[in-house]
Amino acid sequence: MIGEMLCAIASILLIAWCCLMWPTRVEAPPGWYVNGVHPDGWFELRPVVGNPNELHPKPIHDPRRVRGFVHCTGGSSPRQDGLKIWCQR
Repeated sequence: MIGEMLCAIASILLIAWCCLMWPTRVEAPPGWYVNGVHPDGWFELRPVVGNPNELHPKPIHDPRRVRGFVHCTGGSSPRQDGLKIWCQR
């Protein structure tokens, strides 16, 4: 009985860890934009000048960048609109 309970708890923790480590969507924070997303899920965020809520913000020459990965499953692939990245079939 205790072994079954420990297996159930371990399974729940593993699923929660996978959801936290491999997101299926990302939203750029204020002042940043999505510089692009590759078909395999790798993306890059960079800072912007002006209104970050515009669909096509203007990039600035700034060495700062954040790289990340979105995990798409079930035949979906990553899409982006300049501010968000999501998985879509």
